[in-house]
Amino acid sequence: MKLHLLDNRTQYGYCTFGSTWSAGEVSADSDFILTGEDGGEIPVFSRVTAYYPDGSVKWAAHTADSTLMGKSIEIVPKGESKASNEVCIRENESEYLMNLGSLSAIIPKSGNVLFKSFKTNGRMYISSAEESLIIERREQDISGDETIHRIRGCGIVSSVSVEERGPLVCKFLIKGTHTLSTGERIIPFIIRLCFYRGSGRVSISHTFIYDGDAAHDRLGGIGIKFSTPIAGETYNRHIKFAADGGVFHESLSLLASWRPKIPDYIYASQMRGEMVCDDFKAVAENMPVWREYRMTQSSDGHYTILKRTAKNGVCSLCCKNGQRGDGVVAVGGENGGVMLGMSEFWQKYPSELEASSLDEAEAVVTAWIYSPIAESYDFGHYTDRGFSDTYYEGFPEMGADPVGVANTRRIY
Repeated sequence: MKLHLLDNRTQYGYCTFGSTWSAGEVSADSDFILTGEDGGEIPVFSRVTAYYPDGSVKWAAHTADSTLMGKSIEIVPKGESKASNEVCIRENESEYLMNLGSLSAIIPKSGNVLFKSFKTNGRMYISSAEESLIIERREQDISGDETIHRIRGCGIVSSVSVEERGPLVCKFLIKGTHTLSTGERIIPFIIRLCFYRGSGRVSISHTFIYDGDAAHDRLGGIGIKFSTPIAGETYNRHIKFAADGGVFHESLSLLASWRPKIPDYIYASQMRGEMVCDDFKAVAENMPVWREYRMTQSSDGHYTILKRTAKNGVCSLCCKNGQRGDGVVAVGGENGGVMLGMSEFWQKYPSELEASSLDEAEAVVTAWIYSPIAESYDFGHYTDRGFSDTYYEGFPEMGADPVGVANTRRIY
């Protein structure tokens, strides 16, 4: 089977594509060979996704590095498969230890951590990833005054299984339920983690399923927070957001001092993201340190970037208003950094990307699938009766129920 690169498409990182075969053409124990336009063999991981009644392969999925493919490729069956290609995961009672050459990670089987110790080339980039949930409940007293309770929770893993394992790609299926600080268990989640050999990228598919009480529970926020080591002086720590076809970029301590006067070329170098080698510690001590940033997409046509020093009792400053965020944030220091992307950022508003503790030894970057600073999401129905005789609803009594409704987002 031959495939080619579509027009106006970019080759980047690993990709997965499918193949289809006639009945009896490919036996169930066959593996596959992938060749590029120059005839050279390209490493590929393949798995069967459907069989014919006679046991032969109907459909298969293949994963390979797109940068090695060129403009056209060909996938063909090759005889018996090699079982030795599937060794890349070790398991013990409490966790999976995944190793794909230069990339490694640990996936616990229980607890509140989705994965930890994500390393490439021996360097730690993500120390842990955890689920976060906020449920809002409102109470009204006899005088009509309303009290709002925002209850925080975390995701507790109930099961982990390996969906794919091979020399190029490993995929884990994680299931669990959020546990509130009150001890209640609410809103199950399903997460798929996908790791690729030689790549510093992890792909996350996140699904949550509503099972709360629509009359009382509102969604105040849901997302995944990633802890990442960060090092260096505050003026060598940076944050970037992608939006409106451009990039918003700042350092935690902006070297734009007038007393003492810092040369303009130093500030220009800092704004290019270059490490400042000169010692400005004494100057930085008299500058504000912006340790928290958040980009919130409040509608399909508006976002806001806020920052704060995170001292008690201080306000946030607005850095920028714009139309559509691209759903990408990057944070880093003298030891490198991480970049996080979220699909459908402005399409599925209110979304948010938050970076906090940027001046500490470990920063926290959170992909908020539902923003905690947006108005809480009300799962209730809009009325207390049906209008099937005169309106479009189609039911004679109240039957609308949000339980079982699910939402899926992808995070990279």
